[in-house]
Formats: sequence, structure tokens, C-alpha cells
Amino acid sequence: MRLDEEKAAVVRRVFELRDSMPDASLQKLADVLNDEGHTTKHYKPFHAMQVKRILDRRGLYEGRYKYKDVEADGQHPAIIN
Repeated sequence: MRLDEEKAAVVRRVFELRDSMPDASLQKLADVLNDEGHTTKHYKPFHAMQVKRILDRRGLYEGRYKYKDVEADGQHPAIIN
């Protein structure tokens, strides 16, 4: 499976925004993404829920796989550290 660099860049940007604006609401983060011209995978504007889903999947984006209480290295490349 090939990494979609454009989508990976948006995921990285979400985590950069969270790190630089830790007190910002999810909607504020979505607004910044939209102002910067980013869209969801369906080419729609971001809403708070899409940002939350990305943030909730941090382990996956770090290359880890978790199911219930089992965590292991995933078979996909990490796109954030």
C-alpha cells in the first residue's frame, strides 16, 4: 500500500496545530485547516468531529496498531512521530 503524501501532510498539520495551540477547540483547529485550504478525504471542509477522529488515532499514525488491550507495531509506515 502506498502512502498518500497529500493526506499524510494534512494529518501532520492537525498534530502540529494541536501542539502549537493546545487550548484551542476542535472547531478552531478545523477552522484553521479550512482557512489554509485543506479538505477532508472527500474534499469537504473540516468540522470538529473529523479533527477529533484524526487526533484519536494518534497511535495508528505513529505506526502502532491497537486492538483492545493488545498493542503492536503496525504494518504501515508512521507518518507522525
